[in-house]
Amino acid sequence: MFDEERCEPLLNALANYHKEYDERSKLFRDAPAHEWSSHFADAFRYLAVGWEASVEDEDVKPAPSAAVWFNPLTYQRDSGQGFSPFRK
Repeated sequence: MFDEERCEPLLNALANYHKEYDERSKLFRDAPAHEWSSHFADAFRYLAVGWEASVEDEDVKPAPSAAVWFNPLTYQRDSGQGFSPFRK
C-alpha cells in the first residue's frame, strides 16, 4: 500500500526501471539500465530486504537459552545458570 501523492516519484521510477535492449544481438542485457530509475529501485530493494515488521510486546517470547558458560576460576563449563562464584 502506497500513499500515491507522496510516493509518486518512487512509483514513477519503479515503473521506468528497465533493462537495456541490445539491437545488435536482439537480447536484453543481464544488468538493468544504470540511470535515474535504477537508483530509486536499488533504494527500494534495500528497504524491502532490511524491513522487519514491528512486533507487539505480548507477542515476544524469549528464546530458550542453550548457552554454555565457562567458569574461569574452575576451568569448567556451567550450563544454564551462568557464572556464580558462590555456587558449588
